[in-house]
Amino acid sequence: MINHEIRARTLMIRKPTFIPLSILTLFLASAPAGAGPLRLLASGGPESAFGIITFSESDIDLQRPADLLSLSRGRFAFNREYESIIKQKKGDRMLNLGAARKQRIEFAYPFNESDKYRSAFGGNLYSSNMKFLTTEKLGETALYDKGAGGAAAFAQQFGRFSLGVFRNTSGNNGIGSSSDINNWVYLLSDDAEIFTSLGARREGFQAKADISKRISAGFLEEKDDIRGRISFADAEDNFSIPATLGGGRRELSLTYGPSSRYDFNAFFNHGGFDNLGRDSITYNSAAKIGFWFSKGEYDSKSFVLTKRSSENKIMNFGYEDYSGYYWLLGEIKPINIINLLNPAYPFNSHGYLNRHTYKYSLRKKKGNYTYRFMYAYSQGDAFMHFRSLRRVFFSYTEMSNERMYYDYTQHQLGLGIEKTIRKNTLFRYSLLQTVPLLEKREEQTVSPGGPSAAPSEKKKTRGGTLHLFSVIFLL
Repeated sequence: MINHEIRARTLMIRKPTFIPLSILTLFLASAPAGAGPLRLLASGGPESAFGIITFSESDIDLQRPADLLSLSRGRFAFNREYESIIKQKKGDRMLNLGAARKQRIEFAYPFNESDKYRSAFGGNLYSSNMKFLTTEKLGETALYDKGAGGAAAFAQQFGRFSLGVFRNTSGNNGIGSSSDINNWVYLLSDDAEIFTSLGARREGFQAKADISKRISAGFLEEKDDIRGRISFADAEDNFSIPATLGGGRRELSLTYGPSSRYDFNAFFNHGGFDNLGRDSITYNSAAKIGFWFSKGEYDSKSFVLTKRSSENKIMNFGYEDYSGYYWLLGEIKPINIINLLNPAYPFNSHGYLNRHTYKYSLRKKKGNYTYRFMYAYSQGDAFMHFRSLRRVFFSYTEMSNERMYYDYTQHQLGLGIEKTIRKNTLFRYSLLQTVPLLEKREEQTVSPGGPSAAPSEKKKTRGGTLHLFSVIFLL
């Protein structure tokens, strides 16, 4: 049987451990909301300042609990979401495929009819399924995930001041396989599987105040506690990479209504996460063969202008500026510290994502029907740098040093219809089409004429489709 020291080294020699960590980061980012691939690319819906002009499976954002006080009637709703996306194609070969399905029930009800002293309660339960298939980068990879969770929120108004609290919990479990990952950690057999698990809790509060008849302001603070794990295992071997992430976000909001026809909303968000407690990479649950920790932060600014041409016609114009970065550091090392000649393999990575989004939406009511339209355009760029080394005593040898640049654009088109079936029953269907384009640029080089870059690697993008169905009972 090959000893632990060799197992620790081979985990790093074949391919950087950064790749599994990237998978884990993607999983942690998407799973708490039970979201599919398009949700990672789009701004809007619950948890976003763009919620008021973006199609989602719900118009209620329980993570902004004080907003529940604006409800004039209670509601009980059944929501279903179907999502499919073929992200990239190269010639006739599919590179990435993702699909998701989600079911959710929700309840919200405002109490008291007083204009100065009101309260409201809301809650939901959901379940989701997601699959991810790819033939590039993570060659012949198939991942399947199931999730479930729920949220509850309560809000109370005291004159001009409103306060709301919320809590959101969720859990996910996934299974899959990847021939490429099995080659990276070549001690694994060809039928080795990938296992993922996640538990997440988000909680916080929102406070709002009416400064005058035309101006109101709000503050939101949220704390996140996310614990996940990704394992690569066959009959004899099990490599496990855990993640214990803590973080949250803070949001400042401002609403100005110069007249009954216009409203202006501004949102300023700052958030981040870290696992500075050093999560240990383990072999067969007992032997610690390395560690990693990371940190990330982001800032976003959103502005929305609402125009009410009439009681039955409302238009929205929005802009969002997003900027975020991450930093990662870790090491794969021998288990037997007595044998100092065994090398260790430190690695580090950092990167950023910038995105700008413009949105327009229209809602028009005619008889028992309400029609909705939305168009959004996003553009941005991303950068990722990864470096790994081989260390013996105080001597370092570079094993890899990669820089990746990306340009990103996206078009979104949304169409929706709502029909009053009975006096207090509504049916809603929405279709959201997303067309992303991701172009990889080679590392910039310096030529006699100045900086230049190698030709971009272009791929054909088919885009994705999101179907949203809702039945709403007004109480």
